[in-house]
Amino acid sequence: MVQGNKKLHYLAQMRRLAHLALTACLIPLTASAQIEYSNWFFGYGCGMRFDGLATPVFQGGSPIHALEGTATMSDDAGNLLYYTDALTVWNANHVPMLNGTGLWGGNSATQSSLCVRKPGSASLHYVFQVGNANNADLYYSIIDMSLDGGLGGVTADKNILLETSITEKIAGCPHQNGIDRWIVVHRWNSDEFNAYLLTSAGLDTVPVVSAVGAIHTGSMLHTAGQMKISPNGDKLALTTYYMNRTQLFDFDNSTGLVSAPIGLPETEREYGIGFSPDGTKLYTATVLYDTLFARILQYDITSNDSMLIAASQYMVYQDTQNFGSLEIGLDGKLYAARYTTNYLGVINAPNEAGALCDYVHNGYWLHDSICWLGLPNQLAYPFTDKPIGITEADHARPVLVPDPIEDEGILHLNGVTAGRWSLVDALGRVVHSEATNGARYITINSRGHSPGLYSIVLLAGGAPVATIRCVFQ
Repeated sequence: MVQGNKKLHYLAQMRRLAHLALTACLIPLTASAQIEYSNWFFGYGCGMRFDGLATPVFQGGSPIHALEGTATMSDDAGNLLYYTDALTVWNANHVPMLNGTGLWGGNSATQSSLCVRKPGSASLHYVFQVGNANNADLYYSIIDMSLDGGLGGVTADKNILLETSITEKIAGCPHQNGIDRWIVVHRWNSDEFNAYLLTSAGLDTVPVVSAVGAIHTGSMLHTAGQMKISPNGDKLALTTYYMNRTQLFDFDNSTGLVSAPIGLPETEREYGIGFSPDGTKLYTATVLYDTLFARILQYDITSNDSMLIAASQYMVYQDTQNFGSLEIGLDGKLYAARYTTNYLGVINAPNEAGALCDYVHNGYWLHDSICWLGLPNQLAYPFTDKPIGITEADHARPVLVPDPIEDEGILHLNGVTAGRWSLVDALGRVVHSEATNGARYITINSRGHSPGLYSIVLLAGGAPVATIRCVFQ
């Protein structure tokens, strides 16, 4: 009788796990890859390290001297791998990477570069390089992190021309499948967006083309300005400096298509742009050229109505010094470059409307380093996804890195109490289960399992407390 009860309890538990796994398949993939951008390097010697919600730690000693755009990359534990100004790639020791000099980009391009891991590879990364306004072509180089004893090196695939005559804008985000990556640019003397797809097979050099919105033409100053994709991958926005034009679009992260342009109210000399983590607010930042003040403005974009968006405009701050790029940190705050100062402006609660967004002008001290116009460019990852589970609202969010898993991943429990974990495949079958033994970290091994979608179910007292979906490659 006791054995029978145990068997019934076991079967009931397995059915419950299967139900959770199948339910998880209907919910968007939780992105843990923001940790790739744990380290920022920019301006004249500026460095920051993010560690969760804590105040970022200042990092000195970087040789970087960048007027505008930079890009960085960290490993799955948040340790620095490399950073670039589109001319040089520096490794984790802050010295030029093997074969890492002589890149054909421009460090006075608004978004001079973007670093993207190759899906399915443990060592290969793509560095996209954008030239300055008078020579804004698009190149890419491939980094192999297995070279030079793990410090990495730029391979023979260096300065590969991908496209000529673009603006100083480049943005990216995950594909809807959670694995592949979109890289988006805007052509010069054109209304065309070109979206390139990076997959485990490599870079598709034939872009998805969307002819929509304003034609970017005229003065070379019109090539400047940021372009961003929203954290949930459904919107794209850009500024066109000196044209006094900001536009908001729909973005389809399953096809790469850009559509449905909405013009925001004309203001003077827009340059920086950024979304709130929840995607409900859009912020712009202006620079001084022939104007009295530089401003940070906020818009509520939830209506998708141009008149309502315009009416929602709120002036967050104005100053007699330039603002520059806007960028989301891993702490969910929006950082604003302040030209030739040793401070960043910080919007502490960018999801909130009006004054509740809590802007602090001297929000982050850069010590003896100097900020210029640029901040590190990065892929747009979701901030609002939560782990799937019965009681996840009562717990911190477990984080899985990397995701997708090619060989082995680490699940950080982040305070979730679980005595056991089970791996459930897409058909609801428990394919592995073991005790946590009080560990704060769990090693998830994909070896011996078929590629595909899996769910990691955390159990406490035999009851599920959280479920995290992942992909095995």
